Amino acid sequence: MLRRWLLLIGVVVVGWIAVRVEASPSSEAPEEDARICEAGGSGLVLPLFENEHEWNRTLRCVLYCGCLVWMFLGVGIVSDTFMSAIEVITAVEKTVKGMREKESGAKLF
Repeated sequence: MLRRWLLLIGVVVVGWIAVRVEASPSSEAPEEDARICEAGGSGLVLPLFENEHEWNRTLRCVLYCGCLVWMFLGVGIVSDTFMSAIEVITAVEKTVKGMREKESGAKLF
């Protein structure tokens, strides 16, 4: 429950910042140096659609932040699965063949 509230507060703060930036007069860039989120700008992945720059900046900010959180959750799930598999593999103990356990005093993990 606390995580949901923190996520909601984060989205609201990011949206508020986006509205403030949009309202500032210095947010317009010249055409030869267009930003990714402005008309004529392009990046490696974003904008996803040709007319995406026409969308409301707050909506784009919320969508991008939501996608970012979704990706981090996916990475967290995959890494937890991988680490549990590594723990199962490393939990197996083997003794060294040809030596008695008292003599060697070591076990291979």
